[in-house]
Amino acid sequence: MLYIIATPIGNLGDITARAIETLKQVDVVLCEDTRTSKKLLQHFGINTRTQSYHDHSSDSDREKVINMLKEGQKVGLISDAGSPLISDPGYKLVALCQQHNIDYTTIPGASSVIAAVQLSGLPSDQFAFFGFLPHKQEARKKRLAEILSFDGLAVMFETAQRITDTIEMLKDTYPDSDIAIVREITKLYEEVIRGNAETILKRLQDKPIKGEIVLLVGPAPERKVLVESLDDDISQLLEHMPAKAVAKYLAAKTTLSKNDIYDYILSKKK
Repeated sequence: MLYIIATPIGNLGDITARAIETLKQVDVVLCEDTRTSKKLLQHFGINTRTQSYHDHSSDSDREKVINMLKEGQKVGLISDAGSPLISDPGYKLVALCQQHNIDYTTIPGASSVIAAVQLSGLPSDQFAFFGFLPHKQEARKKRLAEILSFDGLAVMFETAQRITDTIEMLKDTYPDSDIAIVREITKLYEEVIRGNAETILKRLQDKPIKGEIVLLVGPAPERKVLVESLDDDISQLLEHMPAKAVAKYLAAKTTLSKNDIYDYILSKKK
């Protein structure tokens, strides 16, 4: 049996009794970083053998784990913090278990995504998780445009080094969006920063933040209002290229969605 085991995201008291019991009973614990995980295991008096398993693990590494499971060994899978497979390695191993008819289960627990949604104070009846934003600015800008075409609460991870730049992008294109930054969840300096992009930018400039960050953006303002600001550009470009090409060109120049711009052009033609 493969056990997918959630570990605390900050406060060690958030580990479940079932997780501790399972970590003691398995034959080996697969860890994203064995040095990080050993500190957790030692805290709870768990002496189970650890083995590295991460994003760069090869197909042969996974085959070795599958062979261990076929031999009857119990294997635990954990990440550095929180729930494995949520922006962490692991899904390929689960897929292999499915292919080889090997039993697996989850030992649920802490998740920074769910915790951030709860703490944000933003509407949570419909939300989607988009993982980490890209490192490079242009790629991040394009990804934000795709994310904000979702008509619900958008949840994503961002680093302390890039958060100011990302909020500036939101200010330029979606200035009225309701935003929350949730950081250091369950830790001593847990904090929720809530407001529009301009308010949050001022807060970040006055007091830069550190630590693990979850960025949440509420349903964006009516897209039509934002696209209307491009009316002059659209009219000029339509004289030289088709509507789809105009939408693609302007989407690359802004953080607006290509589909939003194209739909607006069609609505004007009607």
